[in-house]
Amino acid sequence: MDKGLILKVGKNHTIAEIAAQLISFGYEKTSPILSSGQFHYLGGDVIIFPTNSIMPIRLEFFGDDLESINYFNLETSKKGKSVGVVNIEDNLLRIEGSKTKPGDYIVHIDHGIGLFSHRETKKINDEEISYIVVNYLNQDVLRVPVGQIDKLSRYIGIGRRKPRLNKLGTATWERTYRKTYNDVIKLARELLEVYASRKIANKKPLHFNQKWESEIVKTFGFVETSDQIKTLDEVYLDLQKNVPMDRLICGDVGFGKTEVAIRTITQAAANGCQSVVLAPTTILCEQHYRLFEKRFADLPIKIARLSRFTKKDEAEKILAETATGNVDVLISTHKILRNNPSFENLGLLVIDEEQKFGVKDKEKLKKYQTYLSYVAVFVILFGFLIYFGRKKLEYGGEIEENFSVSKFFFGNTTCSHNGEPIKLNDLQALLYLFTGRLIYL
Repeated sequence: MDKGLILKVGKNHTIAEIAAQLISFGYEKTSPILSSGQFHYLGGDVIIFPTNSIMPIRLEFFGDDLESINYFNLETSKKGKSVGVVNIEDNLLRIEGSKTKPGDYIVHIDHGIGLFSHRETKKINDEEISYIVVNYLNQDVLRVPVGQIDKLSRYIGIGRRKPRLNKLGTATWERTYRKTYNDVIKLARELLEVYASRKIANKKPLHFNQKWESEIVKTFGFVETSDQIKTLDEVYLDLQKNVPMDRLICGDVGFGKTEVAIRTITQAAANGCQSVVLAPTTILCEQHYRLFEKRFADLPIKIARLSRFTKKDEAEKILAETATGNVDVLISTHKILRNNPSFENLGLLVIDEEQKFGVKDKEKLKKYQTYLSYVAVFVILFGFLIYFGRKKLEYGGEIEENFSVSKFFFGNTTCSHNGEPIKLNDLQALLYLFTGRLIYL
């Protein structure tokens, strides 16, 4: 719990400063006060209903000095017992490592989606109990004891569409929860089948082509960093194995992740394998297409792209040529996933900014061939989550928690915490794997 707002009689406290602090604490300025977590002005005084008090308090001032603090009866508007100091706690809810403010959507595991209203304290049998107040459909109200906060979670939606509030006392939420749970289990089983088949798959090893490597290096225009060289060496070794490659390339923007992908595609093409490059946006798809056309100009590699700007007849021609092996590298947005394409010899899948693709999207292409090699390109942090999620799926047991960032990062290693191992919660990784969103636990 963060330190609250401490007010003392005789100390200098301006009304403006107190009001600003209360608003930052999630308090609502109203007239009159109706519930905990609200405040209003009464002449030159301030009435506050702290979330950690069973009664409001009245602050009286002499200039900027706090002259008195008294409990305040809302029904009679009379002052009660005076106190010398109060500690006003905030009206924010801390769920999954983040602050939830009044009016935010939250989810109760038993009752479904509601709106966080406020926190309050009530006296029951001479015991003061803190509650989290959640509003539901038809003005239904649920008071959740703070001790049961683990039953609450932040609502994570898709897009800007507001969710429908659930109604207390109905089976609607239970049906929704059960369906979602079953869908996740079904998806997990499908993913397990994919990874299990890849574990025992026997792909044809690729041979390193030095001539094509030299040609593509000529068009780079930069000197490789030591981390790029190390990463490329490891990728080339993976390609020469008889098991599918499954590698994540992580690093900050501008540190050469795409170059690793280009070199990998070059070796795949040199061995007669087709490659698919997935980009999350049409603009990025077009950028990759122009870059690849330029970089592969002196090599017998045919590049094609699919996006929402590709006309229907042109798209059909590209898909037909891809099916017959006349397209070596196909760069596409989500469009390729909707067209159910065929390939003559698909050997490599490269996904740029993989965190922007859904789990089902990414696994569709892996189902084409269990021996498909795979390279994902990430900006920092997301790679850790997907890495742990996959390890959990592949091995089904405890995953390693201690590893150095340098194992997966090249270029900017500022997130390595001075080389110290990073610990991640594997549940956080699995949630990311299933939802495609970064969830702070």
